[in-house]
Amino acid sequence: MTTEKEIAAFWDDFAAEYEAIQQEACADIPQALTAYLLQEKILPAPSFLDLAGGSGKYLPALEPYVTHYTLVDISEKMLAIARAKGQKSTTHFYQMSQANFFKTPLVETYDVVFSAMNPALTTVRDVENFMALGQHRLILRFVASYDTVFSPYEKTTPDTLLSDYQHFLQQKKLPYQTKTFSFTNTEKISRDFFLAYFAEDYAPEQLQKMVEKCFGKEQEVTNTTTASFRLLIF
Repeated sequence: MTTEKEIAAFWDDFAAEYEAIQQEACADIPQALTAYLLQEKILPAPSFLDLAGGSGKYLPALEPYVTHYTLVDISEKMLAIARAKGQKSTTHFYQMSQANFFKTPLVETYDVVFSAMNPALTTVRDVENFMALGQHRLILRFVASYDTVFSPYEKTTPDTLLSDYQHFLQQKKLPYQTKTFSFTNTEKISRDFFLAYFAEDYAPEQLQKMVEKCFGKEQEVTNTTTASFRLLIF
């Protein structure tokens, strides 16, 4: 079994690369999320917990509307990146695993409890502990990505955690709502790149048929990618 120390070391080693990926991937989601929470009157908020907040992707967008922002993560190097983004003296950062945070007695609950793409929020007990932390509970997950060039030929494994959370809430007869955020971008893909990308996955004859179907006589085609995130509010 992987220990908390090993998990922290993994995320410490991955922190710089993770931040670079986060800067490139769906950069508009923090602003879209913030606008929606303002619309729903969940923000502004006196206190806000960002659990497993990583390198603080959502901090710059959310912090202006929070009096006391708390970001918790298992990785000290992730937190170092997040700290550099904080603008308020009332924003605090804590290096702690989710399991240990759940065990720590709360002086008071948070007005809003938020977690995005949390890999450790997996069991019924985790969800129950998460619920106990505050009044408005928000879980954001990446749910789908589809593009017009590569996706028709790739196998994907759907993320079922959001469905698991909803099933738990339904069993408990607890109300919830969801909001989906979708973002689209385009890029040019060359015939040579397509061939190299699938070279190890398909036989040459099959790959040639794929190229002909996708590119026809063109050397480049436009690839349109749609990425979707879903927010669970309960």
